[in-house]
Amino acid sequence: MGTGTSDGSGRWIGMSTDDPPVSLGVGAATGAGAVLLGYFATVLLTATRALDVVGTGPAPTEGLPGWKAVGWLFYNAHGVGVRFVDAGAPVGVDFVEASGGALAPLYVIPPVVLLLAGGIAAVSAGETGLKRAAIAGATVVTGYATVLLLGSLLFGATLGGYAAAPALPLLSAVGYPLVFGAMGGVAAAVLSTTPAARRTTGSSE
Repeated sequence: MGTGTSDGSGRWIGMSTDDPPVSLGVGAATGAGAVLLGYFATVLLTATRALDVVGTGPAPTEGLPGWKAVGWLFYNAHGVGVRFVDAGAPVGVDFVEASGGALAPLYVIPPVVLLLAGGIAAVSAGETGLKRAAIAGATVVTGYATVLLLGSLLFGATLGGYAAAPALPLLSAVGYPLVFGAMGGVAAAVLSTTPAARRTTGSSE
């Protein structure tokens, strides 16, 4: 049996020589969309209080755009703190954790959007076998990680004597989409109800 490798054209080679390739393009687009969906879900839950929440940090928030404050909370929902750097040692703050549970629902956003994204990626790729559906779902990591890492720069700000920005979310940018994207792909395969899909699932194992 062969292993999954890239052929240099944005596709993965299948798990065996008889398998067609799993496309990375759909996963990348779906993963990027999952970041945007997660951000807008955070907007809906926190837009009216985001500036007040981040105002509890070490830097003054006068002049900080509300959309950046929401972005900080979105990164906090991944377990990523906001780093405040001045002449002294950097200070990391997780405003969601510091809220004492008031913002705990935000922690649900990344897993939910990634489960949806993984399922969409698997369905869009036509994958109904459990293994290949999991692979297709996990391909959302390419888009999700890229946008999340770039966003840590986009949400940076200078506040008083501090430079503030979400810390680079290396672990969550990769780990979250790999795990929950794959789970979403598997869920989509399991929930497939057509006879043809069931036969494909059985033969792809």
